[in-house]
Amino acid sequence: KRREFVNDAAQKLNNARLIRIDNNRNYNATDLGRVAARFYVDWETAEHFSKGTVMGMSDDKILALFGKAHEFNQLKIRDDEIAELEALANDEQVCPIRVLGGAENTYGKVGILLQVYLSRRYIE
Repeated sequence: KRREFVNDAAQKLNNARLIRIDNNRNYNATDLGRVAARFYVDWETAEHFSKGTVMGMSDDKILALFGKAHEFNQLKIRDDEIAELEALANDEQVCPIRVLGGAENTYGKVGILLQVYLSRRYIE
């Protein structure tokens, strides 16, 4: 039972490109796996990033991909903050990159808040 559990977990990590399993059933960490472990990135997020990035992605798509990270799943959208988030998203000085999804989605909220932080603005 334990061996089956370990093999299932290893197979998920292999599919996420965090480790490689060779013919002798040895586990070898990949560069992506080392980075994910070093910075405590969830394996689902690392898989999403590795499979979701394509050459020539625009900034707004990269920002949306970042906002869809598994770590932000518990972030809630409150009705009373949507108006302020939309106002911030529409301000070119605060959010120079277009936010996909808008303030109504978690990944849109993450994109707005990240740009607010980088522009050193304050939220009321």
